Amino acid sequence: PTLGFFSPRLGEGVVWRNVNATAMRSTLLHEASHFLMARGGAWGAPRWLNEGLAQCFEHSSMSGNLLTVRPPPHYVEYLKVTGAPSVEGIITNRSSWNDLPADKVGPLYIQGWALSAMLMSSENGQQTLAAVVRAFKVEGSRESGLTAIEETYRGGLSGLQRDLDRLVSRGTASPG
Repeated sequence: PTLGFFSPRLGEGVVWRNVNATAMRSTLLHEASHFLMARGGAWGAPRWLNEGLAQCFEHSSMSGNLLTVRPPPHYVEYLKVTGAPSVEGIITNRSSWNDLPADKVGPLYIQGWALSAMLMSSENGQQTLAAVVRAFKVEGSRESGLTAIEETYRGGLSGLQRDLDRLVSRGTASPG
């Protein structure tokens, strides 16, 4: 039940013909972001980040040279109901992405989006993302991502959780 996929082994993405041009464009942007991450050396990034960034691009809009990332309304509604996800839970949960049936993975994409979008919205967050990717590639463990956050994000893991909680409680779940 997928609209597209990216194969890191082949370096190719596939996008199925979709219900309309807008939905197909979104899927294409999502899968293209996986390609760009792989080509940019970040294919080894943790799944929450890989899918979270893909969600950012999938739900972006362009006007001239301006790329705007806004959450779809159902993301905002989901986060209003559930509250901010646990940053530590997103980063360290080894099995959640693979153990859930395909129709239940959606919330993980929303959580990955919320954390990725928030981190991408500031210079300190971008430095933290780069450190997480480096740590994950070198050490290969999710716990190394927590160490990278503690070392680079202002306020460490508790500061990141506080900032994500604040973002979600504003009711927009949008970093801008």
